[in-house]
Amino acid sequence: MVRKITYLSIYFAIVLLLSLVPNLGYISLGDISITFAPIIIIIGCYHLEKLGASIGFMIGLGSFIAALVFGRILFVFPDISIISRLLLGIIVYLIIKVLGKPKLWKTAIIGMATPLLNTFLVSAFILIHNEISDLNIGLTVKGWLTLIWINATAEFIFITIATLLLHPFLVYLYNQKPFTSKNYLMY
Repeated sequence: MVRKITYLSIYFAIVLLLSLVPNLGYISLGDISITFAPIIIIIGCYHLEKLGASIGFMIGLGSFIAALVFGRILFVFPDISIISRLLLGIIVYLIIKVLGKPKLWKTAIIGMATPLLNTFLVSAFILIHNEISDLNIGLTVKGWLTLIWINATAEFIFITIATLLLHPFLVYLYNQKPFTSKNYLMY
C-alpha cells in the first residue's frame, strides 16, 4: 500500500506541475484553455487501477487552484473545476475496466473518449451552475459553442495521438503487477 501511495503522490505532483506552471498543462489561447492533464488520468488508471481514478480529483483541484492564482473566473467554482474532473477520473477508470487488456483499438477508444468526456462534463457543469447562479461570462451561446468546439477538437486530436503513442507504455503498465510480494523492485 505504501508503494501505491508513493506512485499516487508522484502522479499528483505531475498534475500540480501541469496545472500551476503557465502554459505547461493548460495552454491558453485567448478564451480557450487546452488541457493535457487527462493523459495522466489514463496512465494512472492503467498503473494504479481504481486508485488512479482519484487523479481526476487532483486535476480538478489543480484547476481550482490555478483559477484562483491566475484569475480564470470560470473555474473558481468547485462544482465546475473539481467535481467534473473527479467524475472524469471515475468514468475513465470504468471504461478501462470494461475494455480490459489494452489493445491498440481499445487505447484509441480511451484516447478519444477522455477529452470528449472532459469537455462534456465541464460544459455540463458550467450549464448547470449557470442555471443555479448566473455566471455572467459575457459570451453568447453561439460564442460559447464555438469556443467549446475549438477546445474539444484541439484536446481530442492531441490526447488521442498522445495516448496512441503511449500504447506500448500502457500495455507495460497493465501487465505489471508491482504490488505483489513476488514482483517488486528494490531501490
